[in-house]
Amino acid sequence: MFLIVDDQIEQRVYRLDPMGPSTPILIGSGADVAIPFASENVAEHHCGVFMSGGHWFVKDLGSESGTFVNGVQARFSTPIIAGDRITLGEYQGAPSMVFSETKPPKPGDAEGFDSDLMPLPQVHDELAQPFNPGIQQTPVSDYTAPGRKTGMSPEAVLAGGLVMLVLLAIGVFFIYRLSESKQNAIAVANTPPPAPATMPVKVIVVPAPKPVPTAPVTPAQSAPTQPGVDPRASDEDWKKVDEAHRMAAPAVAILAYDDYRSRHPDTEWKKDLDAYTDDALDRIWWQRLKDVITEQANLHKQLQPLEAHLKELSATSSDPKRKQELTDQIADLKKHLKDLEAEQFVTMKYTRAEVPDIYDSTQLEALRKERDPAAYEAWKKEVLASIRKTRGSLPW
Repeated sequence: MFLIVDDQIEQRVYRLDPMGPSTPILIGSGADVAIPFASENVAEHHCGVFMSGGHWFVKDLGSESGTFVNGVQARFSTPIIAGDRITLGEYQGAPSMVFSETKPPKPGDAEGFDSDLMPLPQVHDELAQPFNPGIQQTPVSDYTAPGRKTGMSPEAVLAGGLVMLVLLAIGVFFIYRLSESKQNAIAVANTPPPAPATMPVKVIVVPAPKPVPTAPVTPAQSAPTQPGVDPRASDEDWKKVDEAHRMAAPAVAILAYDDYRSRHPDTEWKKDLDAYTDDALDRIWWQRLKDVITEQANLHKQLQPLEAHLKELSATSSDPKRKQELTDQIADLKKHLKDLEAEQFVTMKYTRAEVPDIYDSTQLEALRKERDPAAYEAWKKEVLASIRKTRGSLPW
């Protein structure tokens, strides 16, 4: 197995040998780690990778910024498979690496470059021998482009000369035609115009029109009103409401609507503010359902290898400490899973297993018809109270 690290300058590839839980392959910023990262946000011993029961795991070693697998924080020994991305922290630009079964090919080398990497030292007894973090890395960016041949052949020189002569002849021809056209234009401009023919002029007398009396203009007629102008367009406070409705997060937008109500308690736009608030709560509902169902799927993915490993240890090993550690870890994950299932099926009463697409308006419109009205009203009341009490924080 390999860990592929994407740096800004080059790509680093590490080959991993199976190491046990007591001697994991260390990752961090310390001098004694196998896979180093020069970042102040990475702990000296940030996390470790090890194999147990035929499965690979990653475990955070008490770092402040945390270790994440595919965006989900690895609070315990978390199983990893090929294609999983391990990230050291949750901030923008956090170092990350991909767990892979194969090593990416070297540019220009179809057979790869396995011979360029040295494996981790073999440890036959993982409890008796200390871990040696020595590992050799080879950057992928060591490809050198082949040299280029310079110089021009006599045939190329001759062809270039002929092309230049043709272009020169074309240029002389166009200059000649331009000069000829200019001379013709000057001759035409100097030719006097023909004298106009004289024709008899007939004078026609038209009588002046009679004056038409006009009605006096009243003040109301001189200053007509402009229909269709929304008076809210000049309201600075309402501009903040409109901006929050279009751009802000739903919880923050609800606070902006409440702020307008407090400034304008007798506003005639109360129905609009109520509709905006309901729309924001509806968006929070669907986003929460998506998060709850997605997190349940991730927990099931973590539980499967852990339970298989515990079963194998119970049959072959007499290490009670490791068994207890796995038992506690599985119990914590199952409790979290049970809480999420209760939120979905009991509190929100959403019985579908698929994740709702929050950007598909047609799908959401159909799902709203299946939503339990009483459960939704109770959920809205709880969420709205939390937003107003904590100035934007959600209950979860």
